[in-house]
Amino acid sequence: MKKLSLLAASVAIALTGCGGSDNDDSSTSTTQSSQSGVEITAIDGYLKNAAVWVDTNENLILDISEDTKLDIVTNEYGKFTLPEKYKSQTVFIQAVAGQTEDTTRGFITEDFSLASTSGSTVVNPMTNMVVKKVANQLKVDSTLDIETAIKEAKKAVVEAVTKSGLKVDASMIFGDYIAKADESKEAQALNAIGEVLVDNADIDVEKQLEVADLVAKEANDIIENNGNVADFAPVITIPADDNPVVVEKNHRPTSSQTIEPITVVLGDVIASFTVSFTDSDDDKLTYELKVLKVGDGLHGLSIDSTTGEISGTPVSAGVFTYQVFATDEHKARSYPLTFTVTVEAPNTAPVINEDVKVQLQDEISTWQWVEGEQPLDTLNISALFDDADSDILTYRVLSSLSVNSGEQTGFQVLQDSNGNVSFDGPVPNSAEAGAEHLYVYAKDSVNADEPYVMFELPAIAEGTTVDPEPPLTAERGFTEEHFDGRVWKMGSFAGHDGEIGYATLKKGLNGLEFCWGSSDLETTTFYKGNISNQGIELLSDLDSLPSYLDYQNQDCWGVTLENGTLKDEGGFVSTVLYQNITMDNQYQMLVKIGSEQLFWLDSTNTPFAQTLAVAEKVAESVVEYDMTVEATSGHIEELDGPELSYASGKLTYQTDTYAFESILPTGFHTPGNYRVEQDGNGADQLVLEETGEMSDYKTRYRYVNRDFGDFYIGIKWSTEQNFVSSKDYGLYTRNEQLMQDLLSNYRIIQD
Repeated sequence: MKKLSLLAASVAIALTGCGGSDNDDSSTSTTQSSQSGVEITAIDGYLKNAAVWVDTNENLILDISEDTKLDIVTNEYGKFTLPEKYKSQTVFIQAVAGQTEDTTRGFITEDFSLASTSGSTVVNPMTNMVVKKVANQLKVDSTLDIETAIKEAKKAVVEAVTKSGLKVDASMIFGDYIAKADESKEAQALNAIGEVLVDNADIDVEKQLEVADLVAKEANDIIENNGNVADFAPVITIPADDNPVVVEKNHRPTSSQTIEPITVVLGDVIASFTVSFTDSDDDKLTYELKVLKVGDGLHGLSIDSTTGEISGTPVSAGVFTYQVFATDEHKARSYPLTFTVTVEAPNTAPVINEDVKVQLQDEISTWQWVEGEQPLDTLNISALFDDADSDILTYRVLSSLSVNSGEQTGFQVLQDSNGNVSFDGPVPNSAEAGAEHLYVYAKDSVNADEPYVMFELPAIAEGTTVDPEPPLTAERGFTEEHFDGRVWKMGSFAGHDGEIGYATLKKGLNGLEFCWGSSDLETTTFYKGNISNQGIELLSDLDSLPSYLDYQNQDCWGVTLENGTLKDEGGFVSTVLYQNITMDNQYQMLVKIGSEQLFWLDSTNTPFAQTLAVAEKVAESVVEYDMTVEATSGHIEELDGPELSYASGKLTYQTDTYAFESILPTGFHTPGNYRVEQDGNGADQLVLEETGEMSDYKTRYRYVNRDFGDFYIGIKWSTEQNFVSSKDYGLYTRNEQLMQDLLSNYRIIQD
């Protein structure tokens, strides 16, 4: 951890020294702090699923290339826990269009960020003005007294909001006024001010202070005349010249309508209905329909933008939450009117045939298994499940004997497409009847449900003890020979977290060391970055750096070598899942770090920024298997990141078209069109445009980045309407078994 700089310390002192009159959160920050961190609330309305950054370079400005993005997002109440080590730094909340939801105003349509100085437990548009004002001063005067500047900035914000006579104090201005909005017109006025500031986030902070003053005056006038502040949505005109800002009274459209949940069978037309909004200014309204799931379109529904009539025929099964918005002539948008549509698939999941289940259990009970011996028994499960729709079923058959204390025993269950089950490897242990089990799962290609049957295995007689199969072979694991000080390149496959940098394995004074990237965050040279946040331009920058071996600020930690795995001081184990040794004795590895993460390590001299010809990998009649990684939680301390889950699919290419079929898990398939084109630098990129009723209609892009033995590594991203996703590393192979073996070490999506 880097030492706290004078600037960060000054900001912390300034916040705690301002007293309880400045905000209601600084006085509680001590009691809310714990070993896990400080709970902070992000507000426009409460901001759900917003990204969290800390001001690493301490200039009070969000710098994507230099500041630190944390592996956490805000929850449904706008809250997140800031790790203890960052509590003395400025915090930024980044609302991302199509990802972040304002629980008051609906999904965010344009990116914006809000900030709060260290020590605060609330980030809102008013705390943001404080940070912006001090940041402007800091750019002019690097010797600025931060403590004094923050006090003066807070005073200026409070004055702008209150000189109109609006009866609010600093604790409400810099606090959670949303929580008080149901009972306080003054809190509603602050909400209106905050929304206007967010909608005009790109103007200078001095203009924002002027806007806050004028909106406060209009809101206070409404309060004094017993008017309604809840739907106050003023029209703001900001001249390009130095003329004053103009604020005109206006109200957003409102609705008291309740739309009952709708249930419909897939393929049936919903009964059309019309939404009801009113506008106290009698403005003409237009209507918009959105669905609260990125990438799914409107699932066959549509809205008449003039009348507000909703109609349509759903095109996919599931439960979908929709939001309707009305917008007046001044572009003031209503709060969302929400309703749900449940679309039931006419297709049903397979069900267990209880009679066959009993017959198969009776058959299993006659088996005579002995510890250490290979079972010769077989079982046919093709009649165990019935499917009313005559769908082709796929099966998974597992056994409790295959894993012991987290280690593979070498005992495997095999099944073929005809439902025949057999076994491979010696039975690893003795057991009483019913102590060990066989699990049979069945799934069709439509439903997510995967019913299963658990069979009790018979008594297993004592015999020759079978030692668990070692997790690695010597040829595949780490050895001391790897710690020769050579330069490696290393990257992460985590979704939206494409960490990338230089690494080296070396023998230090105190034993073996693993080094990756930079330990000194104040240096201007970094040997590690993140393509998801910084873009692929980062790769050329990394390629241009001097030798990593000569770099004096390597981030290194001690590791021990245990049966081909590496264990660091924090208990994280690094396990080699795949290794390719090149002709010139360089290594390419896929490494599991901890229980969740997959990284690639490459000691070849292949540049970070290399791109290969797509035609070498993708062409007519090629079948390849890809890997997808998704984060399923926020940051978990013991994992050093979020929980991750994995998936794999099969892509079959023909002339200009392809078909995708999910493998792990099954049940998703979609066709598409593909082409190869050159980017602005002349590099090949694969473009895949999804079609079909199960598609999310994204356009997916891929660079072929590096050969990796039986695999290759790509850089992938997608676009949807005006949204461009982050860039991540992807893994591809033509060997299905290799991909399945790799992913058998991880949690599968939806499992």
